Amino acid sequence: PVEIQDQAVGSMQLELTFQRAVVHPVHDTKRLEAGQDLNDALLDFFVKLGQAVIPDDARPPSVAYLGSHFYDVLRKGGVKDGREGHKNVANWAKRRLGKEGLFGPGVGALAVPVNEQLAHVTYEGRQEQSSEKHWWLALLLNPSAVATSGSGAEEGDISMLCLDSFVRAEQRFEPPVRALKGGTEQGYPVEVMGLSRIGFNIKVHFKAQGDGTSGA
Repeated sequence: PVEIQDQAVGSMQLELTFQRAVVHPVHDTKRLEAGQDLNDALLDFFVKLGQAVIPDDARPPSVAYLGSHFYDVLRKGGVKDGREGHKNVANWAKRRLGKEGLFGPGVGALAVPVNEQLAHVTYEGRQEQSSEKHWWLALLLNPSAVATSGSGAEEGDISMLCLDSFVRAEQRFEPPVRALKGGTEQGYPVEVMGLSRIGFNIKVHFKAQGDGTSGA
């Protein structure tokens, strides 16, 4: 059963705790209002709660959610590579996931939320720093293949997905998509060469001509 612990003084609810994820109703729940961003406490609380109530059986989820602070701890101390970073989290992972840690056979994927300063990329390609921060998710599939690498056992493939709603995407049309106003051969032809998306912004790359016969 799912059990959420609560701490209250009189009628004042101070905090909710689920699997060591703590939410303060007074401060954290304001982040659920329109136009606000999720903080680390809300992210950890609702992901852990969802993993507990959604599965239909009693088995632990095959996706190991590593928490909102995992990425920062992994990089702690200015580590030079992944092997050094693993030393920062190895003992924690064994306590959390078992003696084989991050690469145990029961771990189908590692989910690592990352919070970084948002960089705006202009349509001219310039990168401009912002004071805003943004969550994205790194999903490492089949991490247990690392443990079998070089052992002669069947390894399988390891892959990583970067799930980011603000990633830049482009689509080019070759040949360009051509349209005519009113369907006539004269007047206002337009050629759409491509689309660019940066976050919530979309730019249409097109070339249009007009002879004035249909107005401005």
